[in-house]
This record gives sequence, C-alpha cells and structure tokens, in this order.
Amino acid sequence: MMSVTQPLTEAWNRTVHICIKTFRLQKWVALTFAAWLVGLGDASLNVHTRLSSSNRVKLPDLTGVVDALEQHLWITLAAMAAVTVVLLAIATAGAWVKSRAEFMFIDNLAHNRGWIEEPWRGFRAEAWSLFKVRVLMGGVLFVALGLVAGGLIAAWKTHQLELGGWVALAITPPLMVVSLSLWGMAEFLLEQLLVPIMYVRRVTAREAWTILRGLTREGRSGAMVTYFVMTWVITLAAGTVASFASTATCCVAALPFLSTAILLPILVYLRCYSLAFVEQLGPEYRIFNDPTFGGPDAGSAPPPAGATPEA
Repeated sequence: MMSVTQPLTEAWNRTVHICIKTFRLQKWVALTFAAWLVGLGDASLNVHTRLSSSNRVKLPDLTGVVDALEQHLWITLAAMAAVTVVLLAIATAGAWVKSRAEFMFIDNLAHNRGWIEEPWRGFRAEAWSLFKVRVLMGGVLFVALGLVAGGLIAAWKTHQLELGGWVALAITPPLMVVSLSLWGMAEFLLEQLLVPIMYVRRVTAREAWTILRGLTREGRSGAMVTYFVMTWVITLAAGTVASFASTATCCVAALPFLSTAILLPILVYLRCYSLAFVEQLGPEYRIFNDPTFGGPDAGSAPPPAGATPEA
C-alpha cells in the first residue's frame, strides 16, 4: 500500500544528507544551476476579479482606442503578430530548457552529485519527448486564451453591454478559469509523476502515460489523489517560507539565481518527496542510488546518464 506520509520522512532525510551531511560547494552550485534552469520554464499567473457594487455593469469606454486600431488595422495586426511570435519563442525556449534541466536535477539528486554535462546529454531523448508534450499543452492553452482575448475584445466593442457584450462577459471568465486550471493540473501531473517515471524507466512521455494509466487501474488512484493534495499543502508551506526568507533578507532571497541558491534545500525536499513517492510503485522504480546515504540504494537505480535507453 502506498503512503503519502512515509515519503515525507524519506525526503527530509535525503535533503539533510544531500545539502548538509555531504555538502560540497561544487555540488551546491550545480544543483542550484539545474533547479534554476527548471524554474526558467515556470510562470506565475494571478487572476484578479473585481465586482461592481452597482446594479449596472459598465466597462471602460475604449471606443476611441478601438477605432484608432481599426484605422491602422494592418499595422496593428503586424505588431500583434510580432509580439506573439516573440512571446511564443521565449515560451518554447523556456519549455525546452526546463525539460532538459528536470532530468539533470533528478539525476543529481538520485546520485548525490553535481554533474551538468553528463545528465544534460544522457537524457536528451526523454527530455525531447517531454518537450513535445509541453509544446502541445502550450498550444492548446494558447488557443484557449486566444478565444478569451476575442471575448474581451467583443465586450469592449459592445461597451453598452448589448447582447453580444453580455455573452462575451458570460463566457470569458469561465473559459479562462477552466483553461488555466486544466493546463495547471496537466503540468502538475507531468512534473510530479510522469517525469520521475520517464527518468527511472528511460521511456518516452507516451510510454510513461501508459504505465501510469496501468498503475491507476491497480487501485492506486486514491493514493495518487491524496499525494497531489499533500504536495499542494507542502508547496503552499514552501511558498510561505520563501516569502519570509525574501522579507528577512530585504528581498535578496528574491533575486534570480541567488534566490534558488538560498532556497535550494526547499527545492531539493520537494523533488525528493515526489521521487520517494514514486519509488513505492515497485522495485523497478527505485531512483536513489547514493551509497553514502546508508540505505538500500545500490543495484536498482536507473542506468547512468549517457547509457542507452531500453528498446
């Protein structure tokens, strides 16, 4: 039976061993670099909703702005296309780096070391498969948000809230919430379970999904749902600690890369927790391979970085 509490202790012991008992500056810097690269692909989205206290809902009168844009339609479309291409290029590059770095971070934690080049190259096939999935997910999200933007534009153009404006206002918020929620859940599942399975079994994202579906049919879906809730709680607690650290250090702990170095033990703990949970799936899912830890690690870890994946 899978437990969501036992990995808490396992992750704590691993974190203490990796970050304190076997501390080496070179390893700390390498782990920080890998975790920082993983963070490059992440984004925070804050949605604020404001409700008017009046009975009649009014939108800002942007008729003049819209008319000006319509008068220079081709320039407007060209500018929007250019901005869209740049943003998509940045997002795609971030997804590629994140996909490569995730395996590098896991491999270094599994073996308690600070390698960069070997895991970066050794897991390129798995990372490429992961990247393609993220591109597909991003494309779906892009289309959904494009529909949201179209709804907002329709609402602006019908600022008197005629029938079209009301329809746009009614559809836009739910569509945005549903789109972002589905994308967030998919990304969470991908990062927490599929990536560790891809790492330890040296398989593609599609093969990892097939394995995960088979595991859920074996009666483990309840434990996985509980794990997601527990991870959400731990992540909230970690965010609170990070905010406190930023305030206590006068925002020094919020600076890029430096913040990752300062908060590295938290990032190590969060990833070790997911890896320890996945290890409960069976002996073939043994991830950690650190002889200095003193646990039953030897002989069951995934092939080293650079090894040929299974056919």
